[in-house]
Amino acid sequence: MLKITHIKAGYDQRLVLDNVSLDLDPGQLVALIGPNGAGKSTLIRAISGLLPLHQGVIEVDGKDVHSLNENQRAQKIAVVPQARNLPPAFTAREVVALGRTPYLNWLGLLSDSDEKIIDQAMAQTDTLEFSSRLVNELSGGEQQRLLLARALVQQTPYLLLDEPTSHLDLQFQISLMERVHRLAHPTNGDSPRAVLAAVHDLNLALEFADRVALLVKGQVLICGEPAEVLKPEILSSIYNVPLALLRDPNNGQVAILPKVHH
Repeated sequence: MLKITHIKAGYDQRLVLDNVSLDLDPGQLVALIGPNGAGKSTLIRAISGLLPLHQGVIEVDGKDVHSLNENQRAQKIAVVPQARNLPPAFTAREVVALGRTPYLNWLGLLSDSDEKIIDQAMAQTDTLEFSSRLVNELSGGEQQRLLLARALVQQTPYLLLDEPTSHLDLQFQISLMERVHRLAHPTNGDSPRAVLAAVHDLNLALEFADRVALLVKGQVLICGEPAEVLKPEILSSIYNVPLALLRDPNNGQVAILPKVHH
């Protein structure tokens, strides 16, 4: 379990997260939602150990995340960041291979097993076809898929994603979220992972999340099953736009849409 207990964190004297508590269990995909500036990216940075805490503790499998060295953290928690900043002179495959760094021997050489893991991750993210191309030749969406592949090769029990669908077209948004959902709910005998994904699209949270955490002004306002959290009466005031929950009479599928007045 990854356990976040009463943390406060921010930048210099500016407090962004105020008394946040949240548990991440293997076998669950938790969607982190909230308006811009709520602190979603900051929370992911704090969980990954990159941001010091003002207060509280973050434990991964019973150990304080800030007591682990960089390699130990990288073997427990993988992050798909929002900002790309990928090395432009690297090929796509070299970028993905960086995810194996925590497991390399002192010579820093990839083994046959490492190469196989890289192949599998790139196949899963549809990035094999451009594995030899330079990163600066790739689109934003292709780079986003590379970052997911890099996280997958870390083979961590905990996966954090910061707006993973922001540069993807609709087809790849759905396929990426399906892939992430399968990481939490594997059907091939793999160990289930705990996934926390910060998302803007409320319908992706509704469709794929096991739990939804609503972050508002640096605090978790509510966390529960999608049906508990994704209610128009809760979200309309938070997002400052009237929302409605609509159900397709043909298949029963539900969607959250803004109310439009003509």
